[in-house]
Amino acid sequence: MSEARTLSEFKLQKIVIRCYSCDRRGVYDRDRAIERLGPHHTLERFIHDVKASCRDRVKGHCNAGCDDLMYMFNAAPFTTRYDER
Repeated sequence: MSEARTLSEFKLQKIVIRCYSCDRRGVYDRDRAIERLGPHHTLERFIHDVKASCRDRVKGHCNAGCDDLMYMFNAAPFTTRYDER
C-alpha cells in the first residue's frame, strides 16, 4: 500500500479534478486548499470531498480523479522523475 500524499506535496499550483463519467471538471488552487484544510490534508480525502457533490456519485459510481497524480508521484520509464523536473 502506498503512503498517503498530502496537499503540501502536490507540486502544481492548480489541482484539476475531472469525472470520467460525466465530463465534469473542476480546477482548485492548491495554496487556497492548504489554507482551508491544512498542509497535511491528504489528496485522497480532497478528491473524495470533491466527488461528494458529483451527480453520478448519487447513483453510486462517480469516476472522478486527478490525472496529474499519475505522473507526479510515479517515475516514467526511461525518464527522470516528474518531481525532479
